[in-house]
Amino acid sequence: PVFAFEFRRLNGKMGLSYNAMANPPGIALKVTEFDADAVDFKIDEPKIPLPQQMMRNMLAKLLDASIVTINEYLGNHTIQLPPKLQRQISDPEVQVEPHPEGPAFLGYVRLTEYCECGAANESRRCNFPCVMASGRPYAGTPMASTATTTTT
Repeated sequence: PVFAFEFRRLNGKMGLSYNAMANPPGIALKVTEFDADAVDFKIDEPKIPLPQQMMRNMLAKLLDASIVTINEYLGNHTIQLPPKLQRQISDPEVQVEPHPEGPAFLGYVRLTEYCECGAANESRRCNFPCVMASGRPYAGTPMASTATTTTT
């Protein structure tokens, strides 16, 4: 190989958003920054006799430059929702919730769709049937629908 390397413990920050334009719609991850300070890396080929700090600086610049490309890929490869939910959700609030009893890296994504049954304004109208437990339709009663998907 012309260039071979390995790395571990790459940390970074990312956000989540709901991408209604993806096919199918889903949750898109978006990298906001990388932290190359904690990375363990080793260049196998070619053997370059450079100081470790200089290589770390080059790695940090390479990672920062790759964020746009990584986000384009992640935006096109969303975490898909079950088909039933895809039709019901249009513009949810997206939150990451840690698993209450599990390891720190486990959790789930909570989607909360705020809408109003029978709303005159289409942007506030619910995309799902609005019925009460009695079977009668809601009449303009505000409600929130929450969908949860698990991710690791």
